[in-house]
Amino acid sequence: MLPAGTKTAVTFQFTDVAVASGGGHLLRLGFTMNNGSGDPQLCDSSLFSLQLSDGTVLDADASANAQCDPDMIDPGSQGKSTMYFNLPKDYTGPVTLFMVVDDKIVGQGTTNVQ
Repeated sequence: MLPAGTKTAVTFQFTDVAVASGGGHLLRLGFTMNNGSGDPQLCDSSLFSLQLSDGTVLDADASANAQCDPDMIDPGSQGKSTMYFNLPKDYTGPVTLFMVVDDKIVGQGTTNVQ
């Protein structure tokens, strides 16, 4: 995790935070990705991870129907994304979404799961 207040080139604005309670606890995160970097950014579930308040890190569920529109976000542009994560049972609280490219955090944003 980056120190609080650290700015990243890619920012997230969360538009949908929902947990499916039937069977598993699948978190659906819908968000707008703003690419403030000088490079195009690929939007793929393999680039996203989630950190819970206790420090646990979860990778995006690659078997879920993650969506990115468009798949490649040009510099200065934005796209819409939906990623899924398998949460521990009954988890509520803050979650921090990370986008990691070439072992470097290029995007970070926090929201709450209720």
